[in-house]
Amino acid sequence: GVYLSMVLRPGLSAADTALVTPAAAVATARAISRAAGVEVGVKWVNDLYYAGKKLCGILAEAPLGADGRPEFVVIGIGVNVLDASFPPELSGVATSLEAAGAGEADRAALAAAVIAEMLALCGGLGERTFLAEYRARSCVLDRPVTLVRGEERREAYAVGIDDDARLLVRMPDGSCEAIGAGEISLRGDFA
Repeated sequence: GVYLSMVLRPGLSAADTALVTPAAAVATARAISRAAGVEVGVKWVNDLYYAGKKLCGILAEAPLGADGRPEFVVIGIGVNVLDASFPPELSGVATSLEAAGAGEADRAALAAAVIAEMLALCGGLGERTFLAEYRARSCVLDRPVTLVRGEERREAYAVGIDDDARLLVRMPDGSCEAIGAGEISLRGDFA
C-alpha cells in the first residue's frame, strides 16, 4: 500500500479546518485516477471506495493554538495498492488498486501524485472550489444511510453536502440535519 502523512499549515480558521479532510479525499481520488487509472467514489467524509469496497482511508488532526486557530494539520492517507489477502473480517469490505484492475501500480508515482494534488488544493481551501468535485464523487448522496456516533445509530437519507462539507440528511420524520462529524454506513431501502 501507500501510507503517508503530510503536515500542512493552511492558515485556516478552526471551523474551516474541517475542509482539509474532504480536500484530501478529492486530491487522493485525482491522484489515483492519474497514477493508476482507477476512478473512485467518496464515502463521506474520509473514505474512498471502488465497487462498493473501501480502497483508501483518510484521517486529519489539528491541534489548536492559543488563538483558537490550528497551528498545523496532519493528514494521514492510506491506499491499498496490492491485492494482499485481507483478514476474513475485511475481505468483503476492502479492496485494492490491483483488484480494481490497476495491476501493480507504481507506489512512488501514486504518493507523488497525492502530494502534488494536495498541495495544489491547499492554497484555495477557503474558496471551497473543490467541493463541487467532492459532491460529484460522492457515493452516499441520494441513498439511505445509518448515522453512527458512539453507540447511537439513527436512520436517515443523504440529500446533499453543504459548503462546509457537512452531510445533509433527511430524517424519517421529514426533518433535515447537517452532520459535521461522525461515521455513516450505507444501508438498504429508506422507508
